[in-house]
Amino acid sequence: MNEMIVFPSTSDRMMSAFMEEPAETVSLLTLDIKMLAFNLLNGNPLLDAEKADLSRCISQKLSWYVSFPVGSYKKKLNDVRKNILKVKGDIAKAQLLIQKIASLSLTPHSLRALAKLLLIYDEALQPAFVQARVEERLNSLEENSADRLYTFIHAYNRSCPASRRLAGNLAFAAEDYRVFFTREGTLGAVLLDKKWTVPIAISKEEQNWNGQQLDEIAEAFFQIYCAAPYNNLSPMLEFMKYFRELKAENPALTLHQAYLAFDPDPVDMFNKYNSGDCVTVSAKIQAALKQRGFPSAVLGTPTRNMWTSPPIPKPSHFGVWKEYKRATESIFHCQVVAVFSDSQGDKGVAYMNPTFAYQEPLMRRKDFSLFPFNKKVQHLRTDKFEGIINLGHILKKQMSGKTSMQLLGPDFNGLEPIFGVDFLRGNIYVNRTGMKGLQGLPLNVDGYFSVQLEELRNNVARLYFIDGQEQLLAAQDALELFSAIAKERFQLPDDFAENIVTLAENERGIIKKILLSPAQTAKETYHETKSALEIVREVNIQQNEYALTREKGQENYLMRCYRQKYQQLLFEFDELQDAIIANAPDEVRSTALEIARIKKQADELKEMITIQMAKTSKGKESCEHSKTSGDSVTLYEFEDSALSDDEGSLSI
Repeated sequence: MNEMIVFPSTSDRMMSAFMEEPAETVSLLTLDIKMLAFNLLNGNPLLDAEKADLSRCISQKLSWYVSFPVGSYKKKLNDVRKNILKVKGDIAKAQLLIQKIASLSLTPHSLRALAKLLLIYDEALQPAFVQARVEERLNSLEENSADRLYTFIHAYNRSCPASRRLAGNLAFAAEDYRVFFTREGTLGAVLLDKKWTVPIAISKEEQNWNGQQLDEIAEAFFQIYCAAPYNNLSPMLEFMKYFRELKAENPALTLHQAYLAFDPDPVDMFNKYNSGDCVTVSAKIQAALKQRGFPSAVLGTPTRNMWTSPPIPKPSHFGVWKEYKRATESIFHCQVVAVFSDSQGDKGVAYMNPTFAYQEPLMRRKDFSLFPFNKKVQHLRTDKFEGIINLGHILKKQMSGKTSMQLLGPDFNGLEPIFGVDFLRGNIYVNRTGMKGLQGLPLNVDGYFSVQLEELRNNVARLYFIDGQEQLLAAQDALELFSAIAKERFQLPDDFAENIVTLAENERGIIKKILLSPAQTAKETYHETKSALEIVREVNIQQNEYALTREKGQENYLMRCYRQKYQQLLFEFDELQDAIIANAPDEVRSTALEIARIKKQADELKEMITIQMAKTSKGKESCEHSKTSGDSVTLYEFEDSALSDDEGSLSI
């Protein structure tokens, strides 16, 4: 982008020139106005001081006998100036006229005329002007539709100057439609701020299909789906690229503004990464079938999966993530359907469902099926048999619900993701399965490739182990090294490392402005929640051991008390998770402290149980002796205290 030319204030020279001072003063003013014209034509609005200078120049009276330049551009200039604020204006003509006049030897009359045009041109670069024109235009329309809005956009771009300084900004909203400025500073695509679906019906192309055609459809599905690793990180990486490039044009652009304008193309995304999730894979399959002459539709269903739960450690008791459901309009999963009729006139559905439940290619072939048309609703778990038109919108909304994103995963055992970014832990990582066969990776002390996003953001240097040898590397250098080594294995695009660094630089903004609630609270209280979960797991292991003694008829009172403590921990941990969902970080922390307090009581019980069991193991005689000794007083004193702590009894 051309940088704005900065030059001294011109007010004194302008004033003297318009008072018809010597020619050399006019030539200096001419140079300044030509600079302003150059900046405006490159999309750089006027500074306040420059606008004031031009306004003062226009206000000066000129002698009537001073003529306009040869060729008399006065009428053309006035016509363009009037029309530039109307939809019928032609910005190309205005730009050519500005360039032509600025190339002449300017007189005070032509300088003033050009100053008027520059002020009007500058006004057309301002967002307030855009909104005013849009409102006037939209109010004249009987109905807002995508087609009508595109007609208006074409007229606007023809009559208004482009301004890269507005790249990514919202130009206007009309009911559910949003129109944004493109990277070039013109009005761009119309985005519908909700899912857009159309009923699925059998077209002429889908009639009289035979077995060979159905086999061809199945093969197209297998070629794409069976070879595609699971990947739901690419939308965020492409969003980071989009934000970085727009911000270079429009430094004032915020992350949230860029998110609103972001309109990802799922097919382009799949082609770039050769992998995807149910949305991108479905879009790719639909495009491939269309290329072969087979119409199909992408169907959205509320099928629950690991992404539909809120970002809490044990979400099984909490149902569907309400914010995610609202944002995605209950589109949790996508699949492709092709409705057809056979030679007998019977209707059927070719059902292609990229579940990613199987990692092996041969097993994935199970995700293709055929069934009668009249069973579609029951089989597909949806009450609306409609195809989604704006899949990019669904992809973007689903992206905002992922606090953990995978670029490759899970592994063939289906146990854990191989490679991804975790916003709660704050790192980019590769597990041992992913590292196999990759030589020269920069590893941490635990033998993993894992780099904290904060360290990437600040480019912190630390010791890494490369083939067993210690080496000091800056975090971004470690990422570049990893990208070079793993590029082929993980099919990393050329801009992968750059996009990850942009992600790290914007980590806080992503968590606060892009990810759905309660991502920010989950991030802020991650360590407290992790410690609380470890306590619950530890006590659960121990109480399970004590439960075995109950089966053998050997459980005693202290063991029952310990198991009651575990029930207390479960209750408090659910309270902690409730507090995360409610975006109450202080309550999360206070509940975590309560869990630690209960753990301390459980540890005291465990110690007493250990002592008791040691005494019991000495034999029945020793046990009988202990029941009549002073030890019994200590035991019952402990039992009483365990049941009636200062904060209450063990019962829930």
